[in-house]
Amino acid sequence: MICTNCGKEVPDNAKVCGYCGHKLKVVDPLPTAITPKEVPAGKATRTGGVPAWIWVVGGLALTALAFMLFTQFSLWVSRARQNPQSNSAVGVVQPTANEDGQSSSSSAEEPAAEGPTSVSVYSGEAEVPAGSEIELTGGWVATTPELVSEYFDSIEAYVTVDGEPRSIGTPFLAEVQEGDYDGDGNPDYSGYWYIPMSALEAGRHVILVTIFYSYPITDGFDLDGNGEEDIYSEDEFYDLILIAN
Repeated sequence: MICTNCGKEVPDNAKVCGYCGHKLKVVDPLPTAITPKEVPAGKATRTGGVPAWIWVVGGLALTALAFMLFTQFSLWVSRARQNPQSNSAVGVVQPTANEDGQSSSSSAEEPAAEGPTSVSVYSGEAEVPAGSEIELTGGWVATTPELVSEYFDSIEAYVTVDGEPRSIGTPFLAEVQEGDYDGDGNPDYSGYWYIPMSALEAGRHVILVTIFYSYPITDGFDLDGNGEEDIYSEDEFYDLILIAN
Protein backbone atom coordinates (compact mmCIF):
# COMPACT_ATOMS: atom_id res chain seq x y z
CA MET A 1 0.00 0.00 0.00
CA ILE A 2 0.98 3.68 -0.24
CA CYS A 3 1.75 5.86 2.80
CA THR A 4 -0.84 8.66 2.92
CA ASN A 5 1.74 11.05 4.41
CA CYS A 6 4.87 10.73 2.20
CA GLY A 7 3.50 8.72 -0.78
CA LYS A 8 6.05 5.92 -0.58
CA GLU A 9 5.12 2.24 -0.99
CA VAL A 10 5.14 0.20 2.23
CA PRO A 11 4.15 -3.43 3.04
CA ASP A 12 0.41 -4.10 3.26
CA ASN A 13 0.72 -5.28 6.89
CA ALA A 14 2.84 -2.33 8.06
CA LYS A 15 1.53 -0.27 10.99
CA VAL A 16 4.12 2.51 10.75
CA CYS A 17 5.73 4.00 7.60
CA GLY A 18 9.44 3.19 7.61
CA TYR A 19 10.22 6.38 5.66
CA CYS A 20 8.40 9.14 7.57
CA GLY A 21 7.10 7.50 10.78
CA HIS A 22 3.44 8.02 9.82
CA LYS A 23 1.09 5.60 11.63
CA LEU A 24 -0.83 3.62 9.06
CA LYS A 25 -4.41 2.44 9.32
CA VAL A 26 -6.51 -0.15 7.52
CA VAL A 27 -9.34 1.47 5.58
CA ASP A 28 -12.22 -0.70 4.49
CA PRO A 29 -12.93 -0.42 0.76
CA LEU A 30 -16.01 1.44 -0.35
CA PRO A 31 -19.05 -0.81 -0.79
CA THR A 32 -19.67 -2.05 -4.30
CA ALA A 33 -22.41 -0.16 -6.01
CA ILE A 34 -25.60 -2.19 -6.52
CA THR A 35 -26.88 -2.01 -10.07
CA PRO A 36 -30.61 -1.27 -10.04
CA LYS A 37 -32.94 -3.73 -11.79
CA GLU A 38 -33.88 -3.04 -15.35
CA VAL A 39 -37.51 -2.12 -15.78
CA PRO A 40 -39.63 -2.28 -18.90
CA ALA A 41 -39.64 0.77 -21.15
CA GLY A 42 -42.17 3.34 -20.14
CA LYS A 43 -42.21 2.28 -16.49
CA ALA A 44 -40.26 3.90 -13.64
CA THR A 45 -39.09 2.20 -10.46
CA ARG A 46 -40.14 4.30 -7.53
CA THR A 47 -39.41 4.17 -3.80
CA GLY A 48 -41.75 6.43 -1.94
CA GLY A 49 -42.21 8.53 -5.08
CA VAL A 50 -38.43 8.90 -5.74
CA PRO A 51 -36.68 6.93 -8.54
CA ALA A 52 -34.49 4.11 -7.17
CA TRP A 53 -31.36 5.35 -8.95
CA ILE A 54 -31.47 8.59 -6.95
CA TRP A 55 -31.27 6.60 -3.70
CA VAL A 56 -28.31 4.60 -5.04
CA VAL A 57 -26.37 7.69 -6.20
CA GLY A 58 -27.15 9.58 -3.00
CA GLY A 59 -25.97 6.67 -0.84
CA LEU A 60 -22.69 6.40 -2.72
CA ALA A 61 -22.12 10.16 -2.44
CA LEU A 62 -22.68 10.10 1.34
CA THR A 63 -20.35 7.10 1.71
CA ALA A 64 -17.61 8.86 -0.28
CA LEU A 65 -18.02 12.04 1.79
CA ALA A 66 -17.74 10.12 5.06
CA PHE A 67 -14.60 8.36 3.81
CA MET A 68 -12.98 11.69 2.81
CA LEU A 69 -13.75 13.27 6.20
CA PHE A 70 -12.35 10.26 8.10
CA THR A 71 -9.15 10.28 5.98
CA GLN A 72 -8.66 14.03 6.53
CA PHE A 73 -9.12 13.60 10.28
CA SER A 74 -6.52 10.79 10.40
CA LEU A 75 -3.95 12.84 8.45
CA TRP A 76 -4.58 15.86 10.66
CA VAL A 77 -3.85 13.97 13.86
CA SER A 78 -0.83 12.10 12.42
CA ARG A 79 0.83 15.28 11.10
CA ALA A 80 0.20 17.07 14.36
CA ARG A 81 1.80 14.18 16.26
CA GLN A 82 4.83 14.18 13.98
CA ASN A 83 5.40 17.92 14.36
CA PRO A 84 3.46 19.38 17.30
CA GLN A 85 5.41 22.64 17.05
CA SER A 86 3.50 23.50 13.87
CA ASN A 87 -0.27 23.58 14.46
CA SER A 88 -1.66 23.25 10.93
CA ALA A 89 -5.21 23.45 12.26
CA VAL A 90 -4.82 27.08 13.36
CA GLY A 91 -1.70 28.15 11.44
CA VAL A 92 0.42 28.86 14.54
CA VAL A 93 4.13 28.03 14.85
CA GLN A 94 4.92 27.27 18.46
CA PRO A 95 8.33 28.18 19.94
CA THR A 96 10.73 25.35 20.74
CA ALA A 97 12.69 24.99 23.95
CA ASN A 98 16.43 24.40 23.77
CA GLU A 99 18.40 22.24 26.19
CA ASP A 100 19.21 25.31 28.31
CA GLY A 101 15.48 26.15 28.58
CA GLN A 102 15.59 29.19 26.26
CA SER A 103 12.94 29.59 23.58
CA SER A 104 13.70 29.53 19.89
CA SER A 105 11.31 29.98 16.96
CA SER A 106 13.61 28.28 14.45
CA SER A 107 12.22 25.40 12.37
CA ALA A 108 13.16 21.76 13.04
CA GLU A 109 15.65 21.66 10.16
CA GLU A 110 17.22 25.13 10.42
CA PRO A 111 19.98 25.93 12.91
CA ALA A 112 18.95 28.19 15.76
CA ALA A 113 20.74 31.48 16.31
CA GLU A 114 21.91 30.20 19.73
CA GLY A 115 21.98 26.82 21.39
CA PRO A 116 21.68 23.37 19.77
CA THR A 117 20.42 22.78 16.24
CA SER A 118 16.97 21.11 16.39
CA VAL A 119 16.22 18.31 13.92
CA SER A 120 12.91 16.41 13.76
CA VAL A 121 13.28 12.63 13.81
CA TYR A 122 10.49 12.53 11.19
CA SER A 123 12.34 14.69 8.62
CA GLY A 124 14.25 11.83 6.96
CA GLU A 125 17.27 13.96 6.00
CA ALA A 126 18.62 17.31 7.13
CA GLU A 127 21.75 19.48 7.02
CA VAL A 128 23.42 20.62 10.24
CA PRO A 129 26.52 22.71 11.00
CA ALA A 130 29.58 20.54 11.62
CA GLY A 131 30.80 20.87 15.19
CA SER A 132 27.44 22.18 16.44
CA GLU A 133 25.47 20.53 19.21
CA ILE A 134 22.23 18.86 18.08
CA GLU A 135 18.91 17.96 19.65
CA LEU A 136 16.62 15.40 18.04
CA THR A 137 12.95 16.35 18.40
CA GLY A 138 9.59 14.64 18.19
CA GLY A 139 6.19 14.75 19.83
CA TRP A 140 2.92 13.14 20.86
CA VAL A 141 -0.68 14.29 20.46
CA ALA A 142 -3.47 13.11 22.79
CA THR A 143 -6.94 14.12 23.86
CA THR A 144 -5.92 15.08 27.43
CA PRO A 145 -2.79 16.45 29.15
CA GLU A 146 -2.78 13.35 31.38
CA LEU A 147 -2.41 11.06 28.33
CA VAL A 148 0.52 13.17 27.12
CA SER A 149 2.21 12.79 30.52
CA GLU A 150 1.54 9.04 30.49
CA TYR A 151 3.26 8.78 27.10
CA PHE A 152 6.45 10.29 28.50
CA ASP A 153 6.26 8.06 31.58
CA SER A 154 6.07 4.96 29.38
CA ILE A 155 8.82 5.54 26.78
CA GLU A 156 12.59 5.38 26.52
CA ALA A 157 14.74 6.38 23.55
CA TYR A 158 17.85 4.69 22.17
CA VAL A 159 19.99 6.57 19.62
CA THR A 160 22.87 5.32 17.47
CA VAL A 161 25.10 7.40 15.18
CA ASP A 162 26.78 5.48 12.35
CA GLY A 163 26.07 2.27 14.28
CA GLU A 164 27.61 3.48 17.55
CA PRO A 165 25.44 4.07 20.69
CA ARG A 166 25.13 7.77 21.40
CA SER A 167 22.22 8.31 23.78
CA ILE A 168 19.74 6.30 25.83
CA GLY A 169 17.07 7.27 28.36
CA THR A 170 13.80 9.15 28.63
CA PRO A 171 13.42 12.05 26.14
CA PHE A 172 13.08 15.49 27.74
CA LEU A 173 9.56 16.96 27.75
CA ALA A 174 9.88 20.60 26.73
CA GLU A 175 6.25 21.69 27.07
CA VAL A 176 2.63 20.69 26.51
CA GLN A 177 0.64 22.74 24.00
CA GLU A 178 -3.13 22.97 23.62
CA GLY A 179 -4.73 23.10 20.15
CA ASP A 180 -7.51 21.71 17.99
CA TYR A 181 -5.46 19.25 15.91
CA ASP A 182 -8.38 17.24 14.50
CA GLY A 183 -10.62 20.24 13.76
CA ASP A 184 -13.58 18.93 15.78
CA GLY A 185 -13.82 22.01 18.00
CA ASN A 186 -12.55 20.18 21.10
CA PRO A 187 -9.11 20.86 22.62
CA ASP A 188 -6.28 18.39 22.02
CA TYR A 189 -2.81 18.42 23.59
CA SER A 190 0.68 17.87 22.19
CA GLY A 191 3.92 17.18 24.01
CA TYR A 192 7.18 18.29 22.35
CA TRP A 193 10.24 16.26 23.35
CA TYR A 194 13.95 16.46 22.56
CA ILE A 195 17.07 14.29 22.91
CA PRO A 196 20.41 16.16 23.25
CA MET A 197 23.32 14.95 21.13
CA SER A 198 26.96 15.96 20.92
CA ALA A 199 28.38 17.68 17.84
CA LEU A 200 28.99 15.77 14.58
CA GLU A 201 32.11 15.86 12.46
CA ALA A 202 31.79 17.01 8.85
CA GLY A 203 30.31 14.36 6.57
CA ARG A 204 27.25 12.14 6.17
CA HIS A 205 25.90 10.41 9.27
CA VAL A 206 23.20 7.74 9.72
CA ILE A 207 21.05 8.23 12.83
CA LEU A 208 18.72 5.52 14.16
CA VAL A 209 16.22 6.45 16.88
CA THR A 210 14.28 3.68 18.63
CA ILE A 211 11.37 4.49 20.96
CA PHE A 212 10.55 1.72 23.45
CA TYR A 213 7.19 1.45 25.25
CA SER A 214 7.45 0.00 28.76
CA TYR A 215 3.68 -0.61 28.81
CA PRO A 216 0.75 -0.10 26.37
CA ILE A 217 -0.72 3.41 26.19
CA THR A 218 -3.46 5.24 24.29
CA ASP A 219 -3.73 8.74 22.85
CA GLY A 220 -7.51 8.83 23.31
CA PHE A 221 -8.22 8.89 19.55
CA ASP A 222 -9.94 6.23 17.42
CA LEU A 223 -8.09 6.54 14.10
CA ASP A 224 -8.99 3.06 12.84
CA GLY A 225 -12.71 3.65 13.44
CA ASN A 226 -13.31 0.43 15.40
CA GLY A 227 -15.11 2.21 18.25
CA GLU A 228 -12.21 1.80 20.69
CA GLU A 229 -9.29 4.03 21.64
CA ASP A 230 -6.06 3.26 19.76
CA ILE A 231 -3.42 1.37 21.75
CA TYR A 232 0.35 1.73 21.21
CA SER A 233 2.86 -0.79 22.53
CA GLU A 234 5.21 -1.77 19.68
CA ASP A 235 8.67 -0.20 19.38
CA GLU A 236 9.01 2.63 16.86
CA PHE A 237 12.04 3.14 14.61
CA TYR A 238 13.09 6.36 12.85
CA ASP A 239 15.98 6.56 10.34
CA LEU A 240 17.59 9.96 9.82
CA ILE A 241 20.41 11.12 7.56
CA LEU A 242 22.34 14.16 8.82
CA ILE A 243 24.75 16.00 6.53
CA ALA A 244 27.22 17.98 8.65
CA ASN A 245 29.05 20.72 6.78
